Amino acid sequence: MSRSNNYSLPRLLELIIKERDDLLKLNFLDIESERKLLKWLVKNGSEVYPELFKGNYKNNEIIKWLSSFSSIKGYEKIPRIIIAIWDIHPMHRKYWSNLSDESYLNWLKLNWYNLKIFLPSYLSFFKVNYNSNLFFVLITQKWINSKFFSNIFIQYNVVNALIYREIKIRIVKNNLGYIGLFTENIANLITFMIIRIIFGFNVGMNFAIFLSLGILFVTFFRKVAIVSVNVAPSYKSLSILTRVKPIDIFISLTILEQWITTILLILIIVLSYILNQSIFMNNIALLITSFLLLIIFCFSCGLLFKVLTLYFPALPKITTWFNRFIFVGSATFYSLNNLPQFIKPFLSWNPILQSIELSRWSIDKNYFIDSNYISLNYLVFCSFITLSISLTLYSFFEEEIIKR
Repeated sequence: MSRSNNYSLPRLLELIIKERDDLLKLNFLDIESERKLLKWLVKNGSEVYPELFKGNYKNNEIIKWLSSFSSIKGYEKIPRIIIAIWDIHPMHRKYWSNLSDESYLNWLKLNWYNLKIFLPSYLSFFKVNYNSNLFFVLITQKWINSKFFSNIFIQYNVVNALIYREIKIRIVKNNLGYIGLFTENIANLITFMIIRIIFGFNVGMNFAIFLSLGILFVTFFRKVAIVSVNVAPSYKSLSILTRVKPIDIFISLTILEQWITTILLILIIVLSYILNQSIFMNNIALLITSFLLLIIFCFSCGLLFKVLTLYFPALPKITTWFNRFIFVGSATFYSLNNLPQFIKPFLSWNPILQSIELSRWSIDKNYFIDSNYISLNYLVFCSFITLSISLTLYSFFEEEIIKR
């Protein structure tokens, strides 16, 4: 039987059938073969032509055709996709005598992802009321059965591999084993402690912890936000691996530096406790929060600098000078409270200074911070605004960063 007027195939599907002699021999252009065509399209066609199933009934003519009623005699009120699923699964026919059974249709909605065939979500085929319980159930199922978790796990392994790579490179370079990971930070601490002891300013709290917080936090910013931009090109050879994204490099370097800083800070705090024979900790939650916000801010700055480098190649040289300004303006080896009043407004904008001052007070409640200039809310605002801007720009320019 020739193709009838009321049997309107999607244009793309018709072209595919006409280009394949095997499908023409199966008479897939005839209305009488619609049921066989549906079974082939859903079972085999989804594997051979997965691009045919992208989108939904609003923007994909094949999905719209599958979601509409069939031309099969006796099933004129049944969507084509339901008929195809019914024909593919003999166990369905065993448990339900009729594919129009309401209990079967409800079961399909809740088990859409357990049909062992590739299909877009139920919501891709059928419109569901946004205010209904079914909509939220289907959205939850779609999210759970998506590749979100598997992609997260894969990227987690990628970041771990990059961290391992960076550790091995540093160990080989310094010839000191794992201790070499800490030598630069320790050298900075010792140098500035000696300088601080010579000048002997009053800081209002444990001297070692006061200086360590300043030096370690500023060093953390330098390595994550500035040095990482300069070392990122050394990862260029990994660009052939599609799973390794530029953002993964910044994440791995941030995590590695975070662990180095955390370990050193814990050792210094514990050692200070032992030497002073007393335990002092004002607000450990604030200490952790301040450091986490600093991590977010530094990571965001590194990512932002990397994006801006695309159009300002000289930016790495500028950020090197900028780092010196940050070092001087971050209350590294002085307290903001000890500075003249007219200087405080110009320095307090610095999120790194905010994190350092808050962390000092979180350890020792006797350390004075001026609430007019030091604020956790301001640090939260700066960190997440910077993160939002950097991630937005990165999402636009990721491909260009990879190419360069």
